[in-house]
Amino acid sequence: MELHKMNFETKLRNLIKSKYAKNTDFYKDFFDKTNVDIEKKCKQWLAGNNFPTIESAIKICDFFGCDLEYLFTEQNEFSRNVSDLALELGLDYDTIKAIQSLSLEEKHIIDAMFNTRFFQEKLIKSMQEMLYYAHSKNKTYIKLDTALTQKDKNFKDLEQLINENDLIDIFSNRLAIEMHNLLEALYQDKTLCNEISLYYSKKYFTSHKKTLTADELPQLSPDGSLNSKREIERLEDKILKRLEEREKIGNHWPYKCEKVQTSSDLSRIMSEFRNNHNITEGEYLKKLQYIDEITK
Repeated sequence: MELHKMNFETKLRNLIKSKYAKNTDFYKDFFDKTNVDIEKKCKQWLAGNNFPTIESAIKICDFFGCDLEYLFTEQNEFSRNVSDLALELGLDYDTIKAIQSLSLEEKHIIDAMFNTRFFQEKLIKSMQEMLYYAHSKNKTYIKLDTALTQKDKNFKDLEQLINENDLIDIFSNRLAIEMHNLLEALYQDKTLCNEISLYYSKKYFTSHKKTLTADELPQLSPDGSLNSKREIERLEDKILKRLEEREKIGNHWPYKCEKVQTSSDLSRIMSEFRNNHNITEGEYLKKLQYIDEITK
């Protein structure tokens, strides 16, 4: 395998951007799923100052589901298998990747959609008609029955008014009706509805185990925005108190962050923030929020 180190940082950056809006989200997700803190090394790789071992590269590829050849050769696709499948189905590469990234429950919705006659016979056809008739080169013009327009003066300018409007708007109304029919058909599938209800509840709703005190609530400014300085102080006190109380009674267990295992570790991080001007309040706040989450 011929290695192309010059392109590695660019390809790694593209790989991360394909799934995450921020690199920090990737670092956290990677740690949560692999128990490996990759942030420091990854920053070096992205800066082009270092190069990963083959073992580290394999872990990254396994995590993203991409080919090792993508990172180290001239291969431009994340995965040859996906590329071949996209070619066979006549779909875009990113479309296949987007479908792959869906949860099993979300994929079941797509299955159900394609298995209804409303989707195949009505919705797709309506979209085709809308795109065809709205295309400028087709010069579509709605012609009303002159016998109707001449009977009533209120209809005299109706034909002109209709054609002055965007045909997309007219067809959109019809599309909305077909979409409604599709949803009605999906609603009849009780197994699908129950599955989505359970999935949606687990993903977006969590039950409150206790009533939060004023000290535990986020600190807001008078305008309603988050007061970063007060929020940082609140989280520092909250986490420090939590760790100290556990240490007093000997109730301690490893946390998912090698840098924070004791109250002394947190105190060191707090001191580094106040003496290091390279990290912003926002970055430090996110770090505290992560530490708060893993030490709960």
